[in-house]
Amino acid sequence: MSGGVDSSTVAYLLHQQKYNVFGVTMDIHEFSYKAVLDAKKVCSDLGIEHYTINLRDEFKKNIIDYFKKTYNDGKTPNPCAICNREIKLNLLLKNAIDLGADVMATGHYARNNFSPLEEAVCKKKDQSYFLSLVKRENLEKLIFPLGGFSSKEEVRKLFNFKNPPEESQDICFLSNNGYKSVFNDIVEAEGDIVHVNSLKTLGKHYGVHNYTVGQRKGMGISHEKPLYVIKIDKKNNTVFVGEKEDLYVSKFEINDINWIIDMPEIFEKYIKIRYISKKILAKIEKLADNRAIVTIVDDLSYDNTTTTAITVAAGQVCCIYDNETVIGGGIIV
Repeated sequence: MSGGVDSSTVAYLLHQQKYNVFGVTMDIHEFSYKAVLDAKKVCSDLGIEHYTINLRDEFKKNIIDYFKKTYNDGKTPNPCAICNREIKLNLLLKNAIDLGADVMATGHYARNNFSPLEEAVCKKKDQSYFLSLVKRENLEKLIFPLGGFSSKEEVRKLFNFKNPPEESQDICFLSNNGYKSVFNDIVEAEGDIVHVNSLKTLGKHYGVHNYTVGQRKGMGISHEKPLYVIKIDKKNNTVFVGEKEDLYVSKFEINDINWIIDMPEIFEKYIKIRYISKKILAKIEKLADNRAIVTIVDDLSYDNTTTTAITVAAGQVCCIYDNETVIGGGIIV
């Protein structure tokens, strides 16, 4: 229980259905106290037990330190997907089972009716992308009661608590100062901002962790055309920028792949490379060491031009789908 509407509604639904329910909430950082208090209020209203699980050390090592290192390496982290894999739907699940649970329910919008992981009915709220790194054996111990609802509004109508909780925030460990609160111990080393084609130095940056591939604003440089961050060279402390067309690739590599469903060495299925992106048909070629090459097959249109190229950011998740079923997910290299 995060203390938010969704997980609180799940507790309510299962309690109404006469399951023997208890709540568990992670204590993962200094901002956790509100989530814990909100979850305790909901459990008190329902008349069920509530437990707080201290996972601060594990969260700092696996999520906050990972978040900082990934940005500092010039990549774009996906902390929610990694947290689901390492903390929430792994360590918290194990603690819940140790406390006597048969399965753990969460407020994620996803389903597992006919396979370990499927998209939610409500595509606008679907969170299967963020769950694609969760191990198959853990998915088989989870249930997602909200996956069959058609909208968030339909879920809210079920809610009738004395103390209605607020929405949970996305990146839970950021303070009001945002990203700066996480990077305040990193020395900002000055480096060059270089045009990727002309190799002309256009300005200075003050730490590669302040930039992400695809970024357009906040670079402090001027040019006759809009410029985007194309790549980040951590080794040489250089940020490369270029025009929009320089962002596109037709082939990329993923690693650390989590196969939820076994697949052949080469196959064609749909992928998502961002939570908000559409599915795109691609060829997947497995490599050694749990890696794969992804080649775009779909013809896509950008600015009245047809191409088989997309924009990707190293560090983000590539989720692989067979219609609504999640085959697996990996990290973009």
